[in-house]
Amino acid sequence: MDILHIFLSILHTITLLFHEHPFAQTIGFFGFGMSLLTFLSNNNEKFMIRMTIASFIWAIHFLLLNALSAGFLNAIDVIKNLLAIKYPFNKKISSVIVLLYICIGWYLYTFVDTGTPSEKLLNLLPVGASILSTIILFTLKGVWMRIAFTTLLLAWFTYNLSHGSIGGALTDFVLFITGIYGIYTMKNI
Repeated sequence: MDILHIFLSILHTITLLFHEHPFAQTIGFFGFGMSLLTFLSNNNEKFMIRMTIASFIWAIHFLLLNALSAGFLNAIDVIKNLLAIKYPFNKKISSVIVLLYICIGWYLYTFVDTGTPSEKLLNLLPVGASILSTIILFTLKGVWMRIAFTTLLLAWFTYNLSHGSIGGALTDFVLFITGIYGIYTMKNI
């Protein structure tokens, strides 16, 4: 298969996904824009505020796509991010949030998710990423925080591809590249 056929196949898939959920996919493109602004920020406070807004947008996007684990987790991320801004490096708050993520993941896996065992495990990717991002958010800052978040994008990319989130997959791909660029520029400041 040559490059043109691959490109046309991807374009066809994107078109089908957009026609299936046009409003959800449009919201995903807004999430894409906010996420780009988030990762291009060199200021930690702006980064956190923008990440909170992006989490809110993503929660709506995923709930509209019926990707419940990512939708619920992003809604909790809004609260987590606001708490991290007000109470940075608070281990009690981060522990409670990690416990909340574990409970949500267990509940979704046990009672809500009706997919195959492999689909159910795939739906746990956002849970693991959310747990790790909470630990990162409350323990790291600066370039180390960016490195850790950039690495977590690989889990989200996999999840977004599997759930048909055009904006999500595009975001994770672009943010991985911009995250590397942001890390490079922060190391040179």
